Amino acid sequence: MNQIIENQNKPEFIRLLKAQRIAYSISKRYSSVEYLIIFISMGLPLYLIFQPTSDQQSFIIIISGILIIISILLDSFLKNRTSIASKIQEEFDSNLYDLKWNDLLCEEKVENETIIKLSKNYFENDLKDWYSKEIKSNLDHEIAVLFCQKSNVYWDKDLRKKYNVFLYGLLVVYYVLFFIIGYVKNIPFETFTLLILPSLTFLKFQIQLINNQNQIINKKEIITNKINFFFNNYKSNKSKPLQTDLRELQNAIFSLRCHISKIPNWFYKIYKNSHESLTNESIRMKINEITK
Repeated sequence: MNQIIENQNKPEFIRLLKAQRIAYSISKRYSSVEYLIIFISMGLPLYLIFQPTSDQQSFIIIISGILIIISILLDSFLKNRTSIASKIQEEFDSNLYDLKWNDLLCEEKVENETIIKLSKNYFENDLKDWYSKEIKSNLDHEIAVLFCQKSNVYWDKDLRKKYNVFLYGLLVVYYVLFFIIGYVKNIPFETFTLLILPSLTFLKFQIQLINNQNQIINKKEIITNKINFFFNNYKSNKSKPLQTDLRELQNAIFSLRCHISKIPNWFYKIYKNSHESLTNESIRMKINEITK
């Protein structure tokens, strides 16, 4: 039996969720600086096509170098902020699942004072029932934990696949548009090559982001397969995963949460409702399957 759904709405757990939301929001807020850099690197070549300058060459080289340097420095800062949010989320899950804290992987927990301070900046009331209420209390605790872990992995994996389609589309549309404009305006090849230089920051960002998303998706496929393996064992002979098995899965989930490649809030909100409905239906079907 388990108390996950009951416990997740207790004040101490809601406090962790509030702090986690604010910590991730801070990280994503600074990510907006990176998006501003990308916007400049996208817009500058198009602007220079229509508004050429006399000292264009030196201007482009200087701006391109500055954009790349800022982008590299920002990555380091975002890793630190993302780590804080990931640790708070890990504390929520570890406490809720009754798993020991992994000192070697997660290092020290975030200070209580920091958690309290962050949580006081969250004013919404939308964090109850973090995990689906379909995870009934009559399920074995280990199986309930598996459902929670699978919910985390599947939702994020599916969302990243959709986001990758968007990223590929943006990349293709931008460069097709740029080449069409260059062709229509009959810009010489040497000049065109120079004009495209600032957009290399955008190109680097998009390729890196797409590659990171693919790596995370592949790792989450592995985690999902492992979770399904434990479900199948339980279905076949009522063999439950050990605490060490659950901790190993959680270690993998935490490692992926520390990645700075996050999904923007606006993209997350588009699919939030449809995901919750899908998750509830999926859990109901899986419970019927393994409890027959």
